[in-house]
Amino acid sequence: TGGTGFLGRNFYDVLNKKKDKLRLLVLSRYIQKKNNNQFIKSSLRISKKNYNKIVDFQPNIILNFAWEGIPNFSKQKCKKNLSDQKHFLTLVSKINSIKKIISIGSCLEYKKKFGECREIDKLNLSNPFSKSKVELSCFLKNLCKKKNIKFIWLRVFYIFGPYQKTHSLIPTIISSIKKRKKLQINRLNNQNDFIYVKDACNLIYRFFSNKVDSGVYNIGSGKLTKVITIINKLYQYYGIKKILTCEKFDKNIHASQKKIRKNFKKFRFTKLDTALKETIKYF
Repeated sequence: TGGTGFLGRNFYDVLNKKKDKLRLLVLSRYIQKKNNNQFIKSSLRISKKNYNKIVDFQPNIILNFAWEGIPNFSKQKCKKNLSDQKHFLTLVSKINSIKKIISIGSCLEYKKKFGECREIDKLNLSNPFSKSKVELSCFLKNLCKKKNIKFIWLRVFYIFGPYQKTHSLIPTIISSIKKRKKLQINRLNNQNDFIYVKDACNLIYRFFSNKVDSGVYNIGSGKLTKVITIINKLYQYYGIKKILTCEKFDKNIHASQKKIRKNFKKFRFTKLDTALKETIKYF
């Protein structure tokens, strides 16, 4: 699900290289069809006809990347997403061929405001989005346990790269530089756990293809990168000599990589300079 979204489109490219057989549930189709994969145009409130297409396909794994309306995190939108997700996941859990369900969570689920976040840390129920994600993960965990299906919940941190929405941080910076407009970034003193989307997708594929225990896992770089650092690197790439500085930086959260490293010891993350250059080529 969510095969035409930011993360879904990048992951679709990974799967096509591996030549896995796919069915994509999409609201609108605007990515190239490859390897005879099929698109099912539908919301998560799927019709009986479209549901039967999934049943006939006999999938082994459900990859749930869907979350409608981002960046609209209103109570109403989150409530609708939660209801639709529960409806769809309940239906597909009845398909006997399903062995594993992988679903995407968010680092915003954590209650911490700064420091390293471990998967066992306290969760944030104070806003509609994080509360909905937490509720969905608990629902899916229990559902999978009843159906004897492997459950994987991935809390992603600050992903960037090709196909990202143009109003996101890095595309905004690139656009301002190319159009020679004044850069308008409210939080120059911020720093986040940025992870290149191709690294995120390659990590997710490890859960897709390897034997990993059910549970919650972080998908992050494990370190904080300053927004100013990213801006200055992009300036340098475009030959702009101006250097931005800041005396103090906000504290923020970053992913604990202990569980990821335990399962995928040899995984190597792309260097920031390389990831930014590849992102620039897309935009």
